[in-house]
Amino acid sequence: MFKKINNHHIRNLHIFIFFGLLVIFYLYQFTTLIPNLDQLINQKVNLIHTPLLTQILTLWTRIFDFKIFVLWFTLFTLFLWQNKKRNEILFLGISLILGVGLKSILKILIARPRPIDHLLESTTFSFPSGHATISTLFFLGIYLSFASKIKSQRKKKLFLSGCIFGLLSISFSRIYLHMHYLSDILAGILLGTLIIFHLSSFKESLKKTKK
Repeated sequence: MFKKINNHHIRNLHIFIFFGLLVIFYLYQFTTLIPNLDQLINQKVNLIHTPLLTQILTLWTRIFDFKIFVLWFTLFTLFLWQNKKRNEILFLGISLILGVGLKSILKILIARPRPIDHLLESTTFSFPSGHATISTLFFLGIYLSFASKIKSQRKKKLFLSGCIFGLLSISFSRIYLHMHYLSDILAGILLGTLIIFHLSSFKESLKKTKK
């Protein structure tokens, strides 16, 4: 799936995703459409709040808190290194560094306050969602790195479904806990996707030059 996109449509995909980011920013900055939709979604999500679900999603979202993520990603990197997956380490590492850098710059430039009723402590701004950006980079990066090694199409689809579930569940947890608005999440996913596809196409071009 992703290989086909990388080989034939990557340039158009970059333009489409970048345009999507610009549209979200424009609608947020210059219209009431995005703010009103964000508030509506947060109100609807309130209807499914339960103590148990709040506890589960709090634990799940913590996995991508910066300090905890650095710890377990370091252990994951050591595992890859031991198994001689150094190209995968480089690919994931560069994508995550770019993601953290770009989302941090955008947060400072846009300076959107978080929802006033957020359930977890935070001192950073809201747009775009760092958790959505990093989880998108991580899960899609994992898929792009290892899907080609899976021969069974059924297992490959299950792997892709698991990766998509991972990034979407992390993203949903941020809305559920009122740490972000829907537009923050969409911007984070688009930013992460833009970075991962760009680096993936660059990685493929390097492979071709070496042949």
